[in-house]
Amino acid sequence: MKMTRLIPMLPVKSMPVSVDFYCGMLGFEVETRKDEWGWAMLRFDECRLMVDQSINAHPPKHRDPVVYLYPSDVVAYHRQLRKNGLAVPELSVTFYGLAEFRISDPDGNRLWIGQTPSTDGLVTKMKTKSPGKLKDGDQCNVVGGVHAGKSGIVRDLKTGKTGFVSITVVQANGERFKTLARNVVVQTKPA
Repeated sequence: MKMTRLIPMLPVKSMPVSVDFYCGMLGFEVETRKDEWGWAMLRFDECRLMVDQSINAHPPKHRDPVVYLYPSDVVAYHRQLRKNGLAVPELSVTFYGLAEFRISDPDGNRLWIGQTPSTDGLVTKMKTKSPGKLKDGDQCNVVGGVHAGKSGIVRDLKTGKTGFVSITVVQANGERFKTLARNVVVQTKPA
């Protein structure tokens, strides 16, 4: 197993303004841009930088950057960190299609470690499970991923290129977030 990339993800107030700055002033180019997420991947030769206005749910508060690590085998790396005695959460597949886990260093710096699940049978290694019969309008509880413990109404079911189904969950307070369908269970209706 080797580490293949390290990409910082900077919290920004406005992704379009940041893209204009990094591209217009510093010479970066847009590699990928998702306006609906408020996120963009920028590149300058072999260097990459992510700018994201959604990585802090409380914008008025201090916003912490994220360093994204890309090992060649996230399952093996996850196993190694646990063997080293580090308490790490379970691997989960994000709504943007990466198998990842998230930790913080001793100073609170956020490290997100991920890999594309289609790489080398990663999905099989993770022992994924089917989300079952999920439909628009279902009331659900989130049981996996970064939004575990939240609940809401299922909206916008979409199947991505990797075959994973992403959904939007609308909470009772109107806030929305994306997750994978495999991370939720449908609440049963009382008889």
